[in-house]
Amino acid sequence: MKSILMLTFVLLIFGMSFAQINDSRMLNPEKTGRSKSDPAVKFTGNLSEDSKIALNSYSESLKTGTVQVPGRKSPFLAGLFSIILPGSGEAYSGSYWKAAAFLAVEAAAIGATIYYNKRGDEETVNFQNYANANWSAVRYAEWLNKYAPELAQNIQGTIHIDPDASKKPWDRVNFAEINSIERQLPTFSHQLPPYADQQYYELIGKYKQFNHGWAQSDPNTSEYLNNIPQQMLDYAKMHILPDDTYYKYSSRAMVVVIINHVLSAVDAAWTAGRYNKNLAVNMSLKQVNLTGLVEVYPQVNLKYSF
Repeated sequence: MKSILMLTFVLLIFGMSFAQINDSRMLNPEKTGRSKSDPAVKFTGNLSEDSKIALNSYSESLKTGTVQVPGRKSPFLAGLFSIILPGSGEAYSGSYWKAAAFLAVEAAAIGATIYYNKRGDEETVNFQNYANANWSAVRYAEWLNKYAPELAQNIQGTIHIDPDASKKPWDRVNFAEINSIERQLPTFSHQLPPYADQQYYELIGKYKQFNHGWAQSDPNTSEYLNNIPQQMLDYAKMHILPDDTYYKYSSRAMVVVIINHVLSAVDAAWTAGRYNKNLAVNMSLKQVNLTGLVEVYPQVNLKYSF
């Protein structure tokens, strides 16, 4: 009688445990190769044998994925979380130290990007202010009017200069007239771009033909390839500083941000998969001594290994 009761108890426990498994297999019989009319688990009536059959069936269901272990993490969601915010997928998967590491890298890289970009903007304003104070389109136009006929024959046209000295130099000259004279000089390689254009600030510190626009230049000579004023040399260094240093570092920091997102997403998906593997369901038969009789019943242990 006691054996019958114990067998009934075992069948009841495993019947509840395998309800979802059997339903899944009956709905998807192709997963097991059985027809819908075949039972998923067959018991013999012997307690010891039936326990082993039940354990083996449950273990097999775990391998095939027909049983969903509580606490499982989705690798897809983990990767999605981390591609949006590095470290969040690791936190979701329970790896808090790695989450903190990825988040720290993200914060540092974004901080560096902002800092160096701001410094680049500041240095850009500095060299523009320096150019506005020391390079004059009026001075350059006056030199062209005076010496262009020496640099090329049959120069046509002249550059009109507004006598109102209260105006900014770039407002006192016609840039189209300057460009017209420059095009007639065979030794000139470039034309002065419009004021405030990015090329305007680059060319006046890069090409010697513009050196007579600097305040320290000698206005009484047609020579422009030698005796470069120190202002022009200093400005050339100031002009390349933002791009060669600060903006370059800012770009590199942004690359780190992107790489951190990708690496964190990959790691989060892997961490979630490892988390699921470490969720081990250990089933065993436990012996209990009841008034001198040894009874055997199954137990399920859910264990997570760190």
